[in-house]
Amino acid sequence: MLRCLPEGMDKLTNLRVLNIPASDMQSSISQGFFLKFSSIEIVDMMGSCLGATSFDELSTLHNLTCLFITLDSSSIINRDYTWMKRLKRFCIEVGKTSIYVLLNKSRRDISVSKCETFSNGELSGMLQFASHLYLVDCMGLMEEGISGQIDPLPNLEYLSFFSVDHLKSVSDFGHFLGLRFSKLRRLDISFCPRVTYLFNAVGSAPKHLEEINIHQCVELVDLLVLRGGSLANSETPWVRKLSLRSLPKLATFGEAQSMWEHLEELEKKSLYKFILRQRVKKILTLIRKGELFDANA
Repeated sequence: MLRCLPEGMDKLTNLRVLNIPASDMQSSISQGFFLKFSSIEIVDMMGSCLGATSFDELSTLHNLTCLFITLDSSSIINRDYTWMKRLKRFCIEVGKTSIYVLLNKSRRDISVSKCETFSNGELSGMLQFASHLYLVDCMGLMEEGISGQIDPLPNLEYLSFFSVDHLKSVSDFGHFLGLRFSKLRRLDISFCPRVTYLFNAVGSAPKHLEEINIHQCVELVDLLVLRGGSLANSETPWVRKLSLRSLPKLATFGEAQSMWEHLEELEKKSLYKFILRQRVKKILTLIRKGELFDANA
């Protein structure tokens, strides 16, 4: 692992690719370092936690199209992110966590760790460009919201919650932040202890949602709760892949059966209450049909 920059790097003014991942060189990156590389197109410094000054300098590099970096969480406050429009690909880690998040450098991925709140819009400017968003150990995420008329995450195709303690439902999360989920296709939720359901009639299930993976959410009872409302056929997603693991209180998939009619893959493991409920329903069906009784008895 590199811990300091090679001598003479400041003379490489025509440098187009800076590729030093898994390094620990933030202490050796002085103010003005990135400004020397006006021709640079790709920066890969995942692992070195860059500060606000470095991030601001990167924003001035007009040839930059691919960016893969780790940012200190203080670097995201009061920043202008409009320059990120010109990035074709990026992976940005905000904050440090012991949880390994597999980011894909061929997409537009952002991982946010230990974020306390979105209430002041600290992240929304950056996140609007992300197609894949990972939220990890975000303790106070649901305490306040920034809802408005404009969807703050219009490009979001994938959303992952990992150990988000205050998350109670995806609908609540979307409502607080004013999200439309217009492009969301995959949803992952793991180790979120307060989640009780995914969607309701107010938040509605994202109509393009194709894959749901839920693991180790001990309070989850239902996937879809309509609360007296209903979903029109045009709003109902066709979920094709569903993975459910270690959800001891899950009782039903929800009232909108059409949401699950197109399932191609279903994984179920440690769904004690759901399995018991299905067995009871099967027994009751057999009783009604008279198939549990011996006609000659």
